[in-house]
Amino acid sequence: MNAMIKNPIITTESLCKKYGNLLRVDHVDLSVPQNAIYGFLGPNGAGKSTTLKMILGLAAPTRGCVTIFGKQSTDKNRLELLKNIGSLIESPSYYGHLSGFDNLRIAAILKGVDEKQILELLSIVRLTSQKDKKVNHYSLGMKQRLGLATALLGYPKLLILDEPTNGLDPAGIQEMRELIVSLPKTFDMTVLVSSHLLSEIDQMADYVGIINQGKLIFEDSLENLHQKSHGNIAFRTDSENKTIQILNEKQISFQRKNEYFLLPPLTDDTIGKLSHSMFEQDIMIYRIENREQSLEDIFLSLTGKEQSL
Repeated sequence: MNAMIKNPIITTESLCKKYGNLLRVDHVDLSVPQNAIYGFLGPNGAGKSTTLKMILGLAAPTRGCVTIFGKQSTDKNRLELLKNIGSLIESPSYYGHLSGFDNLRIAAILKGVDEKQILELLSIVRLTSQKDKKVNHYSLGMKQRLGLATALLGYPKLLILDEPTNGLDPAGIQEMRELIVSLPKTFDMTVLVSSHLLSEIDQMADYVGIINQGKLIFEDSLENLHQKSHGNIAFRTDSENKTIQILNEKQISFQRKNEYFLLPPLTDDTIGKLSHSMFEQDIMIYRIENREQSLEDIFLSLTGKEQSL
């Protein structure tokens, strides 16, 4: 368990799922803090959906256990735990020949939730003007928002969303992102959201868990993930040979990329002295800039593999 996270709403301990001889989830220890957005990040096929299904009881772990709301999930108490959990896993389910409103009404009856919530939820997911339209005529983004409204029925303490922006256009992605970000403060809710898009998690999450080939390779705050970014100082000059000579004399390591010299992080004093030495050698510095690692770069450094998400 992450020592920084006190009283987590979800923990998993040595969670494993094996299909045949393939270990899809390999001893995963998650710790999801309350009232936060936890981004569960990894490439397609990394084990994200399988892990979420085991948390929800939709798949049985091969090994390990899941604790939710401080109680270990078992066959006996799973339904009780699920009453306080909303989820949107893979594609949302709906009755295409019925309106959005009627779909929510059926879900409210099944969940034992007051139907008065329906109009409020339709407003939250921005479907009020489309509530009487048959769902077969909804766009993909509207169906995703209807799925989110269904998951929010009863205002659960925990919301689990698996790739909620899949297939959406840029406007739909922005809408879904804004909705998710608003939930913890508005409803005192914890959101566990999976994605294979680094940029998406970067704009939503407070905490991040990164899974790769079934193994959890990072879990901490988004801020601490960014602190793993070791930026470079990049500059370009009019004399490659003279610049290399000065860098070697000063024992400053460097790399060459697209006509630029890339240096490790240096103090202002060291950069000033380096610039002065170049001036004395009549070296013209065309450009100098600080380059931070992208989240993609951080992912590659964590996995140690040239593998994109």
